[in-house]
Amino acid sequence: MKEGKRSSSILLYAIKRLLMIIPLLFLITTAVFIILNFAPGDPAVLMLGPEATNEKVEQLRNELGLNNPWHIQYWDFIKNLILNKSLGRSYQNGRPVIHEIAKALPISALLAIVAIIISSVVAIILGVLSAVKQYSFIDSLTKVIVLAGVSMPVFWLGLVLIIIFSVYLGILPSCGWGGGWKYLVLPAITLSTSPLAQICRLTRSSMLEVIRQDYITTCRAKGLPEKLIIFRHALRNTSIPVVTLIGVRLGNIMTGSVLTETIFAIPGLGRLTVTAVYARDYTMIRGSILTIAAIFAIMNLIVDLSYSLMDPRIKY
Repeated sequence: MKEGKRSSSILLYAIKRLLMIIPLLFLITTAVFIILNFAPGDPAVLMLGPEATNEKVEQLRNELGLNNPWHIQYWDFIKNLILNKSLGRSYQNGRPVIHEIAKALPISALLAIVAIIISSVVAIILGVLSAVKQYSFIDSLTKVIVLAGVSMPVFWLGLVLIIIFSVYLGILPSCGWGGGWKYLVLPAITLSTSPLAQICRLTRSSMLEVIRQDYITTCRAKGLPEKLIIFRHALRNTSIPVVTLIGVRLGNIMTGSVLTETIFAIPGLGRLTVTAVYARDYTMIRGSILTIAAIFAIMNLIVDLSYSLMDPRIKY
């Protein structure tokens, strides 16, 4: 009976959070329309080239609806989204924006998932060992790894990995996508370094706080094996802040891997968004930002719902 009531409360909480995403996305799209309205540059001039006449530029602006006030453009966008389930067509190639995002998003998602798995597994192992063996060589080595991960810029690390593994050793491709798992290794490692350092640091500090609690001392007094105490009792009670950070970092990697996707020539969502910004492709910019906002909102919801699995005492 209690389990059924708990499941219904979680479902009700999830529905409420999903409904809250809708006004959030409307606010974000409104802000994007206002910002783009005051942004410098003219998409029509970029599309036609600097030699185009003013008549042709004005004709194209009328066709694209750029001469309309921003609130009318916004209303047309909302109607098109609700009635036609469409985000418009790209100014660059005339293709539907939603199709372009649908091609780029799985690539960024796969890259982000592989990177967060690598960083989470390595970081949690190092963080636990560093906390259990405080002030040891492992602890010092972990601190060096954390400092290096936080300090190294992504673009610099990516170039270094390309020089070592592609140029000198020749065992991994330097760029590209779609040719097998080898094309995933270097960009995934590049993306995993910063979250690895943050997750490792948080795991270590949380473990140090937990293993000094009274219930851990009681477990040791009862003669429980040390591995059982660490991995079943201590690590589980440190999981909530760690999982929160992992969820946030996964959203950041999925939507913010612009430099990595540019260095390794990966046609993901980040590179698609940056290309649209340079080309003043307003429809693509709106669609990309709307997708990014939805990803962050859904990731935060998934993280919140996962709390009940880690701690049954949490109520929604």
